[in-house]
Amino acid sequence: MVEANTLVFVGLADTTCPAPGVVATYNQLAGEKWVVVYPHKPHNGLPEEDLWIGDIATLQDQFIHRQ
Repeated sequence: MVEANTLVFVGLADTTCPAPGVVATYNQLAGEKWVVVYPHKPHNGLPEEDLWIGDIATLQDQFIHRQ
C-alpha cells in the first residue's frame, strides 16, 4: 500500500488511463493525497479549455516544494 504523499492528475477525456480507474486507484492511497481533474484532457497534452485549472508542471513543482 502506498503511504507517501501523492499528487494525481486525471483527464476525463483520457481513453488510455480512463478516469474511473485512476479515481479507484486514488481512493486506495493511504497517505495525504491531492487530485487535479481536467475535464477535457486526453492522455497527452493539456487543451486550452483546461489551462485555467493550472499547468501540470507548475502544479508538480508546487507539490514538490510543499513536501
